[in-house]
Amino acid sequence: MREKKSVLKDRERNPSGFHRCWASFNHKDDELWRVSKVLFESDAVVFFGSVHWGQMNAVYQRLLERLTWIENRHSTLGEDNVVGKIDAGVVVLGHNWRSAEVLELQKRVLGFFGFNVRDELCLSWQYTGDEDDESPESYAKAAGEFRKKFGLD
Repeated sequence: MREKKSVLKDRERNPSGFHRCWASFNHKDDELWRVSKVLFESDAVVFFGSVHWGQMNAVYQRLLERLTWIENRHSTLGEDNVVGKIDAGVVVLGHNWRSAEVLELQKRVLGFFGFNVRDELCLSWQYTGDEDDESPESYAKAAGEFRKKFGLD
């Protein structure tokens, strides 16, 4: 059995015992445990992000980068998939370029992580298909259209 040196040894922050991340281990002020603790207690999780320059925004990307140890446990280390019973989805919001493609890519990524990706927990919304439409007027119209589409008026 492989020694798990990077495990977060704090029962309050890691009650499942699943949280193993070198950044958390090496940096005592790291707060990724706030995400993983709730994640491992959940039956379902829905990730949200906006599309910038044809990909999910940097905050979303950073979160996934920080969670790669979940994927590594089963794909690289051959251990149990600790998120296999968690239903997952992703909501992708964009203005004018690649939101539908980004949604499909992120569904695949969550699948690689081992989540049970559910289509009914996934959504892509994009205001326009005109990739050159970057006008202030278009952004203002998009906000109103979004509110109308989702009953937020």
